[in-house]
Amino acid sequence: MNYNYSSLLFLFVGRAFMQVELRHIKLGTKKEVRMRTEEEVNKVELEQPKKLQVLYWDQEKISFMDTVTFEQSELPLSLLGDASSYVQEGMIVTVEMYLGEPAIVHIPPKVVFEIKEVTSVPAGTVKESREVPAVLSNGVRVKVPKFIKPGDRVVIDTTSGKYVGKE
Repeated sequence: MNYNYSSLLFLFVGRAFMQVELRHIKLGTKKEVRMRTEEEVNKVELEQPKKLQVLYWDQEKISFMDTVTFEQSELPLSLLGDASSYVQEGMIVTVEMYLGEPAIVHIPPKVVFEIKEVTSVPAGTVKESREVPAVLSNGVRVKVPKFIKPGDRVVIDTTSGKYVGKE
């Protein structure tokens, strides 16, 4: 086929899209949206982050104390997303605020847990693994090296959920 410059331009203009994941500031819900490259998105300006200490939590809410003013507040547990399974009592988290309301909660990148149970792999298996399944004190399952035993304290990466080291 023989194309001239203007028809080539027509073939490609308007066909570029971006798949964007948007997050509702107050509800924490996420939504994937397909947008044209020329569309604009307003960037939200967040307030100075606060350091809060975790007091306790249940199935729906998590209770914090401001480390400076000692004020107590509750936030929905859903605001933490997948990281909620790594929350520990007394942990210091960083909360970014938007118009005085909590928007994003950051937990420490590494946390320490005690190993509750380790599943042993039979010695004669064809494909022996260097790692074995284990259960942390919070009930989360991870893979750990074979030398880890119940009662050992291990460091877990909260972003990937993987074993980092032994404490």
